[in-house]
Amino acid sequence: MDRMYKDYDERRKYLMGALTEAGLTYGAPGGAFYIYTNVSSTGMKSPDFCEGLLRETGVMLFPGTMFGDDNTDYIRISYLQPLDRLKEAMKRISGFIEKHRVKS
Repeated sequence: MDRMYKDYDERRKYLMGALTEAGLTYGAPGGAFYIYTNVSSTGMKSPDFCEGLLRETGVMLFPGTMFGDDNTDYIRISYLQPLDRLKEAMKRISGFIEKHRVKS
């Protein structure tokens, strides 16, 4: 159990830092294995963000609307995958965001 706790804690901390670096805001997860992340800074609604991300990068995320949220600004990012996969996914997500972010 201790090893699993350390692994998930490491993944959570990595993902929170990577999301911050990508310019996204989020709610810190309590006991969940996902981070509820705001993608409104990209200029896309969450369903469009998730579909575009999947088509262009092969990374699958889910809009919060799939979980009963009426607000289309949020996605859920799980950190159940191994750290190396999370790092690759965040590399792809960051590139997608950089390509599509609305410039102010």
